[in-house]
This record gives sequence, structure tokens and C-alpha cells, in this order.
Amino acid sequence: MVVSIVAGLVLGLAVAGINTVVMRCAIRKGSSAAMLIAVTARMALDVLALLAVYLARDRLPLQFQPTLIATAVGLSAGIISLAILTSRQRTGEGAPEEEGE
Repeated sequence: MVVSIVAGLVLGLAVAGINTVVMRCAIRKGSSAAMLIAVTARMALDVLALLAVYLARDRLPLQFQPTLIATAVGLSAGIISLAILTSRQRTGEGAPEEEGE
């Protein structure tokens, strides 16, 4: 079961990393069209990751339910970390302070 959880987390976090890159590119562009495309791509990648776990359930020696749940947790953790990083960048938290202020 531990192997199933680790495999699911690795898959979820890998897809979340790709989603983060896509979303950051869209945020940098700043257009609503880029955001719409990025959000749609993120949702499609999430569905594809979960679908891959579902379709591979009989072919891989992993337990289906723990793998699916861990994949979903990995996907969620990725988007939560993106939101935290983005909010910190916008508020200036974590940025080096300038001397003399």
C-alpha cells in the first residue's frame, strides 16, 4: 500500500509541477485569454492524470484506491502551493528588504 501511495503522490506532484509552469506563464502574460487557456489546460491535465491511474489499475501491481487518492492529493497540493507562492510574490513577502527604508 505504501508503494501505491508514493506512486500516486509522485504522479500528482509531477502533473502539479507542469500545471504550475503553465499557470505561471499565463500569469506573466497577464491576459484573460492566456488565463482561460491555462486554467483549461490545468483541468485537462488533472483529468488525464486521474484517468491514467484509472486505466492502469489492472495493468500495474498497485492498489487502485490509495493510488487514486494520493494522486488527487498531489494535484491539490500543487495548486495550493502555486496559490501561496503567487500571493507571497504579490504582497512582497519573502522578498529581500531594501536597506534605508
